[in-house]
Amino acid sequence: MLLVDSLKFNLLSVTQLCYLGYKCSFTSDSVEMTSLDCKDHIFKGFRHDTIYLVDFSSSDANLSTSLFSKSSIGWLWHRKFAHVGMKQLNRLLKHDLVVGLKDVKFEKDKLCSVCQAGKQVANSHPSKSTMSTSGPLELLHMDLFGLTTYRSIGGNCYYLVIVDDYSRYTWVFFLNDKADTYDIFKKFLTRAENEFDIKLKKVRSDNGSEFRNTQELKS
Repeated sequence: MLLVDSLKFNLLSVTQLCYLGYKCSFTSDSVEMTSLDCKDHIFKGFRHDTIYLVDFSSSDANLSTSLFSKSSIGWLWHRKFAHVGMKQLNRLLKHDLVVGLKDVKFEKDKLCSVCQAGKQVANSHPSKSTMSTSGPLELLHMDLFGLTTYRSIGGNCYYLVIVDDYSRYTWVFFLNDKADTYDIFKKFLTRAENEFDIKLKKVRSDNGSEFRNTQELKS
């Protein structure tokens, strides 16, 4: 759907009306919306050229009140106020704290998918009673993050973090570009293996593109 600045009418989405539990019936010259059981008449419109129009200021306007008094309007306010709880919305309504917030039902009659996704918690990893490694450089954990909003004092915006699984010692490197990951790691590996006099055995990462280089990392 395109934005038309000169449009002086509100647009109704047939898909959203059907999703809310209404039935829309179109003919060659009119449109009528009712409840699914056809017992409640919501509104009736007419066809003008290639569009269907509904005049809510006509005598049928009183029939449209059921459309806007449903609890779905309460969920609309729920989304407008950043998914605040229904109890808080009822408190705003009770004390008349919001202009235009009147005659709205705030009932938790369904599950908000956005709230559900935001409150889901991942299962925690089981605690370990024994070490999985027996010495330094046996397993390194690596991750690269960026592009950050603020640059470092040296003007870098990418950061490579390397953690030794055995000692939990952590190295942090500042990168100007993520393509520098291989060169930084190569220099780090040479220095670490010389200092500890041990060869690196394993590296664990999130398999990001910065770690999949055409040059092979020697272990």
